[in-house]
Amino acid sequence: MIGNLNPKYREATVVGAGIAGLLAAYALDKKNYKVSLIEQGTRVGGLIATRTTPWGMAEQAAHSFLASQSVLELCRDLKVELIGLNKNAKAKYIFRNGKLRRFPLNFSETVKTICYLSKSVLTGKLKNINPSHNLETWGKIALGTPA
Repeated sequence: MIGNLNPKYREATVVGAGIAGLLAAYALDKKNYKVSLIEQGTRVGGLIATRTTPWGMAEQAAHSFLASQSVLELCRDLKVELIGLNKNAKAKYIFRNGKLRRFPLNFSETVKTICYLSKSVLTGKLKNINPSHNLETWGKIALGTPA
């Protein structure tokens, strides 16, 4: 943990209003801390966002997770309804380079990604990744353009 929580003052500042920052601020608020939440951008949510495309709405970042007991309790507390997977869905798509693309990667892209990742590991290229990179930049450094 960076910094210390002083129980005497019951105040905390959370920097960043992505999902982690929002959950940290929420947890502290529940423990009766006075919380200041600071975000440099114009909106909260971090990488998580919904974009409108010509084909409908598309999620910009990861938007699913395993619903552990603690996640279920948090969602109940926040009055967030979880929606299960559509078991009838046959295909998944991603919006990349202005086009709707079927996901997962095709065979050629999968092979290229595995080769690129192997090369990245062997050459130490993954050391070039830092926390300020967004998901797209991280993916290009770690997995190459196909992924």
